[in-house]
Amino acid sequence: MSLMFVSISFLQPCSVSITRYGLRLSNRTLSLSILFDILSIFDVKDCLLCLSFLMLNCCSEDFLKNNQHSTTGVTALMAASAVYKYEVVEDLVHKHAPSIEIVCKDNKTALDYACHSEEKSGLLEAYHKTEEIHEKENNQADNLEEGQVTISSTDLKRLEQYEKYFEKLLDVIDYHLTVKLLLHIHLNEPEGAILVFLPGFEHISAVQCELSKLLSDSENRKIAIHFLHSQMQTTEQKKAFVPAPPGIRKIILSTNIAETSITITDIKYVVDTGKFKEKSFNPENGVHSLQCEWVSKASARQRRGRAGRVQNGTCYRLFSRRLFQQMKEYETPEILREPLDEICLNATQLIPSGMKMSEFFSRAIDPPKQESVTNAIECLKMMKAINDNEQLTPLGKQMIKVPLEPQCSKIILYGVMLKCLEPALILACCISQGDLFKIPAGQLLKQRAASCKKQFINKGYSDDLISIKIFETLQKATEKSSFFNPFKWCFDNFISCDKVNKIIQMKEQILSHLTNNGWVNEKDDLNQYSKRWAVVKAALTSGLYPNVARINIPTRQIQTPYLSSAIVHSKSVLINKLSKKSIVKGETVPSSWMVYGEALRVGNSVCLYENTLVSPLTMCLCVGSTPKNGSAHIVIRDGGDGHLTCVPADTEVELHFDSLVIIRTDIELAVLITDLRRKWDAVVERRLLDPRRRLNKEENAILQTVVNVLVDQDKILNLDQQLFLKPGLSLTRLNCGRGRHSNN
Repeated sequence: MSLMFVSISFLQPCSVSITRYGLRLSNRTLSLSILFDILSIFDVKDCLLCLSFLMLNCCSEDFLKNNQHSTTGVTALMAASAVYKYEVVEDLVHKHAPSIEIVCKDNKTALDYACHSEEKSGLLEAYHKTEEIHEKENNQADNLEEGQVTISSTDLKRLEQYEKYFEKLLDVIDYHLTVKLLLHIHLNEPEGAILVFLPGFEHISAVQCELSKLLSDSENRKIAIHFLHSQMQTTEQKKAFVPAPPGIRKIILSTNIAETSITITDIKYVVDTGKFKEKSFNPENGVHSLQCEWVSKASARQRRGRAGRVQNGTCYRLFSRRLFQQMKEYETPEILREPLDEICLNATQLIPSGMKMSEFFSRAIDPPKQESVTNAIECLKMMKAINDNEQLTPLGKQMIKVPLEPQCSKIILYGVMLKCLEPALILACCISQGDLFKIPAGQLLKQRAASCKKQFINKGYSDDLISIKIFETLQKATEKSSFFNPFKWCFDNFISCDKVNKIIQMKEQILSHLTNNGWVNEKDDLNQYSKRWAVVKAALTSGLYPNVARINIPTRQIQTPYLSSAIVHSKSVLINKLSKKSIVKGETVPSSWMVYGEALRVGNSVCLYENTLVSPLTMCLCVGSTPKNGSAHIVIRDGGDGHLTCVPADTEVELHFDSLVIIRTDIELAVLITDLRRKWDAVVERRLLDPRRRLNKEENAILQTVVNVLVDQDKILNLDQQLFLKPGLSLTRLNCGRGRHSNN
């Protein structure tokens, strides 16, 4: 077998998928740089085909640009020029703008590797000339950025006062200045579209509103305003790419989504407010924040480059040269501002024996804070994915085989063990993909979107249940009529059809992973309890832990393991039940426990997203450590020693599952709960050690008991819901009708 064939075999499996930090290949996750270095045993010639597959099919945009193989020096452009067709090289050049001058170990450039094809050589030569022109223009613009401008002392004082105000208020945009500049360009400059960079959707809406107020009716008809935002309908975004008719000025209000990867040919003017929204994570309290920040110098230059991509253009910056010089060179690396749970779990496969994770991450180019690593390790321990020695547990070994975030993979595994696989798969994929609903442009459409969302809200007291109901409705309609068009239905209900398709595709891929790893067997009915919402919530709670919260029903105060006070987000279905106003209205809350997907700081408050109320018994069976008789986990209210023997049956006790989850009950029920929890934990442990092992009669009886107690308490608390989601929602089936409604 030739070396090249071995290389192809190594990179061929269909299980290749990209994660935030690396490449998942054959059920293992490796960093891209490490995979790159695996190929260092090959020479340049043998390496080309391997790299072309790896880089062109699996890598991120940044990785494709100018990264070189550590030993051979081969880039993606070299590999594509040597192996792939003209169209692939053309796509790589236009999308990623790689350098053609980089030289590999054999002292060759991409042009040298393309010498066997006149067509590819001609393309690269033409691109090289264009690259030289752009580099010259960029150097001139850079000199202008760093140059000094003489202004009067009065103007300098005004500038300093202006900057002092807006530097402190990062989330404030000078809408008046932005709109006045747009009007100046519109009324005084030659024709050409204008691209405006703004931090978020609320800023986009505000600029549009201000612009509409200042324009006369006649001028309003001469302007076409379009939005670019990741949460908007695809059809709305596509309008921004269509050239405006003669006499009409196109203005595109965009977030940093337009900063890279896309080219709008008629853009001639760029207005850069200099700000963007950056998501970061505080490891001390487990809270994310989405805050306005000044862009980096690299991003500012990238935005400048949007003007005149195919023609001469002008960039207007709403910040001074002095402020530009104070900006960071590059954006903060993701490893420094995101939770490290997933990468720590994957790192267990890469860390040399005897090395601690803290030492491993300290060797990174940009090492994360020690607190971030410690927080991730503690979180994985609470999830029971790793032990005290930072080694994978049986659960962790199974979680790492599912190509999703740790919490989502755990939801799916418990969905298998609780025999509610289909809804567990849907929920996990929805959590991974984010909100299914799109943000429409315009107030009337926003009201329609809110009305559409209400049809999926019921008495389940859950944001996650909305996702299930969307797929139930879609499935029913698809089965009812062969003429049903799912894309039109998604469009009419302001749902992202792209995300719906992606979720179904992910579900099918994960199901294949589970089958290959022995979790799924045709003889087992893994959807036996899929219609029981209480059981699905048990899988959800098991996976999302430690994202649990306790509600003080009289005051509606919400407490998490990390926060003494939090609120549910205003768009949550629980807002009417858990807001302070609900106390005055006399609203009742069925349970004092809930799980959530994410905590995000909004202003001075911490908001909980994707919330679901759960019963106390769900908490007892699914979170924390199993209370043990005679241990500190069981506390007798009158100050006894914690033993459950020789104590009156009506004695009140506390079951301590962790520092937050403390359940008060009588001694008799406490004995039953702890006994069932220990038996269920034993069933789970045996299944994790051998996924192919089927449940015996006794284990099935334990599972049935767990199901019965969960369903019964949900009925008592009025939390019970009947689900109608059937297994096997097909991606092929969903794709029907695209041709008839291609604009959707």
